[in-house]
Amino acid sequence: MSFRPHPLMEGVLMMDVLCPPVHVEQHAGTMVVTCNADSFLWPSVDEVGSILLGLAEELDGRQLVLDFGDVDYLSGAALEKLVVLQRKAASEGSTLIIDNVSSYLLEIFSVTGLAGIMEVNPTCPAGAGI
Repeated sequence: MSFRPHPLMEGVLMMDVLCPPVHVEQHAGTMVVTCNADSFLWPSVDEVGSILLGLAEELDGRQLVLDFGDVDYLSGAALEKLVVLQRKAASEGSTLIIDNVSSYLLEIFSVTGLAGIMEVNPTCPAGAGI
């Protein structure tokens, strides 16, 4: 089986293919996007924003889950991209969920008021749910 990137990933640099800014998995009612530590840093933030908006157009009512397990920092530009993404998902009849959010980023979502307009879930402590 050969590797075939998602169509929205066409045209990205070879370096990005080796370490893509996001990884997309599609399930019946959910699209899960795993973000890496550099996904929301410049210059990746614009590329990731475009990829996520493109994916939002394909949701057809499914949930869009962003896994922030490796994300340590969000710039103002990244927060703006998330607001635009949330609005796009809602216009498509879908829900944006941000999972695996560190306590530091939870504070940012809370202070900015974004926790009130999108579902933001904290990182589960090691061993929780076992």
